[in-house]
Amino acid sequence: WRVSPDGMHAVQRAGDKSLEIYDLVEGRFEAALDVSDRGRRFSHFQVSHKFISKDRLLYRSNDGFGIWNVRYDRNEPNRIPEDFVSFKGASADGRLLAMERDGESAEIIVWDFDQEREIATLSGMDHGYQSVVFSPDASLAIATGWDKRGLVWNTSTGEVQHMLTGHKQGIHAAAFAHDQKSICTSSPDGTIRIWHLETGREMLTFTPDGVGADRLLFSKDNQKLLIIGIDKTWLLRVPSLDQIDLELTHTFAEVTP
Repeated sequence: WRVSPDGMHAVQRAGDKSLEIYDLVEGRFEAALDVSDRGRRFSHFQVSHKFISKDRLLYRSNDGFGIWNVRYDRNEPNRIPEDFVSFKGASADGRLLAMERDGESAEIIVWDFDQEREIATLSGMDHGYQSVVFSPDASLAIATGWDKRGLVWNTSTGEVQHMLTGHKQGIHAAAFAHDQKSICTSSPDGTIRIWHLETGREMLTFTPDGVGADRLLFSKDNQKLLIIGIDKTWLLRVPSLDQIDLELTHTFAEVTP
C-alpha cells in the first residue's frame, strides 16, 4: 500500500498489471490503472507508482509515464515524453519531475509537467544518479548516488550552485531545511552533515552511532532531524541553525576586507 501525503487516498498493486486506488475518506474504490511496463523504472527501486503530491499519482504503463489526479478521479491530460525511462524525483507540488532518458545517462532532465516542457538539464555526477531531491520551493535540487561530492543545482538553469565536499563515500540521502537556509546529507561513511546553502560551507557533522541514513527529514521549525536507517531511527535535536547561520555570517564579515 502507498498512501497520499494528506492521508486521503491509498493505492495497492493488484497482480502484475494494475493498480487499485481507494478514497479513504469515503471508503470507496476509485479507479484501476494499467501499470504494465516495458523496462521503465522508478529510480533504483522496482516499483510502478508513487504519490508525487497529495493529488498526483505518477505511474508507469506500456504507454509510458502518466499521472492520475486522485482529486478529480482522472488522468492528467498533460504529457510526459515517451523516451523517459526512469523517474528520479519530483518537487513537493508534483510540478517538476526529474527524469532520465537513458538508464546509463549522465544527465537528468527537469520536466515541467504543467507547462509540458523541459526547463533544465542537470549534469556533473561521475557515478550516476540514485535519486533527486528538490528544495521546498523547487528552485534547487541535489542528487544522491555514489559520488562523494554533492552537487546543488539551480533547477531553472541547470547550473551547479554549490559543490559539497567532505563525505568519504557516496551521498545516499539528502534533505533541505524548510527555510532553505541549510541542507543535510548522509553517507555510508557514517556521517551526517549539515551545509550552509548560501555559501555551500559545512556547518555541522553528526556521527550517530556510526550509521548512515536511508532518509532524512527536518521538522517544520528546522530544530530536529529525523534519521531513518536500515534498522534504526534517530531523532536529533539540531543546535539552533539560526544561531549557526548568524555566527557564520559574522565570521565571514570579520575575514572579508
